[in-house]
Amino acid sequence: MTDDLIESILGIAPESPLGLLRRRRPEALRHAEGAYRALLLPVDPAGLSPVERAAVALRVALREGDAGLAARFRTLLGGDARAIAAAEDLDGAGNAAGPRLAALLRHAELVATRPADCGQAEIDALRALGLSPQAVVALTQLVSFVPYQVRLLAGLRAMQGGGGTVPPGLAPVAADRPFTLAEVGWQPRLPPVEEAGATPAQLAALEACPPGRRNSVYFRTLALDPGSLGERGALFATVMYAPRGLPRAERELSTAIVSMVNGCVYCCAVHARRCGEGTKQGPAMARRLFTDGLAAETDPRRRAIVDFSALLTAAPGAVSPAALAPLRAVGLDDLELLDLIHCVAMFANANRLMQSLGDSILPE
Repeated sequence: MTDDLIESILGIAPESPLGLLRRRRPEALRHAEGAYRALLLPVDPAGLSPVERAAVALRVALREGDAGLAARFRTLLGGDARAIAAAEDLDGAGNAAGPRLAALLRHAELVATRPADCGQAEIDALRALGLSPQAVVALTQLVSFVPYQVRLLAGLRAMQGGGGTVPPGLAPVAADRPFTLAEVGWQPRLPPVEEAGATPAQLAALEACPPGRRNSVYFRTLALDPGSLGERGALFATVMYAPRGLPRAERELSTAIVSMVNGCVYCCAVHARRCGEGTKQGPAMARRLFTDGLAAETDPRRRAIVDFSALLTAAPGAVSPAALAPLRAVGLDDLELLDLIHCVAMFANANRLMQSLGDSILPE
């Protein structure tokens, strides 16, 4: 059996059809596992203890409703009954393991469920707890990575023929957000790494990021915790730019839809523009989505991608084999389905990082 966390939870043998399919995207498989290990089993804990990391991950997995993932994080806590009780106290203060862990769990709830409500005050509160800038970024990476894992698991379960244990409901778009195709800036809430003062580990982590974005203030902020960025940056690059499979314009469409549902103005602007650049319809298609909502898309293939992306984003527990049927009906093959699942999962991560570590700056 595999030692990959995702495959272990789902019982995917490497030589099975789904295992072989995942190995057609070996970098995605490797870096997803690498990010998990960098965040939950780091060589350098950076002032965020293994117990704190596992408890935070457990809280998010429980909030996201993935019992299999929660069980793995619970195992990492060993016999620490107080930390387990605090993480499982979804409706209480979570004080069973002390005020510091309770504060970390509250912050995890905010980033996981309402990242747009995270502001400078929340980052300052973490610093007041004694967390270094590296620890703040590591914590945010961890809280944002569990939703990636949850959506990857949900999509792969559906490909196995399972899932869909909760009613699907509707995927609400954050309609009050000022979505735009214009250039949107981003201001970090922590001082980013500057190239002149970067450590070798930070420079190596930036090298793993998409080439055109390595010097952006966003990735230089994530470089404060180089261990997690090295894996996460490489994962992002392979999800968005791996050859063949789902066409690039459709990857961009999916990530724009995820960003709309999650209310991430910055990510939506970037990826809606890129989606428009890759289609004959250009920006008019994105503007229709902004003004008329997800139902504005009428092309059958793009509509299937829009609907699935919104569902997996908003309700991963509702994703079943039936949710894949419209995608197969419009011609997506298994590799394209895997790429689509990766894109949705990746932006469950990216949107939370963007919104909780900085502010979108709208053009004047």
